[in-house]
Amino acid sequence: MQYVDEFVPENIKLHVYKTTNETESQLYEDDGLTKDFDMGISTLHTFTQKSVDNTTIIQHKMESEYESGSKGFEIHLHGFGNVEKIIVDGNTVSANNDSKIIVDRNFDSLEIIKQ
Repeated sequence: MQYVDEFVPENIKLHVYKTTNETESQLYEDDGLTKDFDMGISTLHTFTQKSVDNTTIIQHKMESEYESGSKGFEIHLHGFGNVEKIIVDGNTVSANNDSKIIVDRNFDSLEIIKQ
């Protein structure tokens, strides 16, 4: 979402690029209409990505006092090559080299395991 009157997407699109370095990124959400963020009514998502051997792990931490209406994340993978499986919070969700997966907005951990 880029401006106040834009619709609320069912899933927020995230593009994840393969890296050998540990990285951290953040996504901030508030209603865009009021000053409620001054009272802490907002959501801050923090994503940490690190790679070990053939596995990339993305940790998600959410600090929230605001419900945006989106249900999850549509994650687009770039530069990962052949993926053997993807595990979200201990459950295998994909093993067919899809470059896109959808996860719940409250996920804690995503593992991308290469062949």
